[in-house]
Amino acid sequence: MMITRFNLRTAMKTINYIFICLVLLISTACQQDDEPAPQTINASILEVKMESSISRNTVQDIALTIQKPTPCHQVVEINQTGSGTTVNYDIIVEQSSEACIMVISEEVVQLTFEPQATGEYTLNFFINGHLYATEKVQVIN
Repeated sequence: MMITRFNLRTAMKTINYIFICLVLLISTACQQDDEPAPQTINASILEVKMESSISRNTVQDIALTIQKPTPCHQVVEINQTGSGTTVNYDIIVEQSSEACIMVISEEVVQLTFEPQATGEYTLNFFINGHLYATEKVQVIN
């Protein structure tokens, strides 16, 4: 009888270990790797410094203060487009590294505007395709 009890206990322990291993294997296989959500860049325009009136054929310097979510975000490109009296500036901001301290930082971007004709111009300022500021400039002779 002793041998039978010993074999039964060993068999039950083995079955329990196999059951635990199967449960762990199934639970691990059922877990989904959560992919991190794509980070949106929460940059914004804090200030636009420029003259409200300039002479035709004069270069207007524009200082654009951008608030960036971290110091690792950088201005990588500035696109200028327009038609007629509307000029669009799109500031492309991207994160330069995966890990970065979460501290809001500011950067001043220098832009230029050189109108060829007189009239009222509308300057639109975008960050990554989203409009953040609009300024009017009167161009005189």
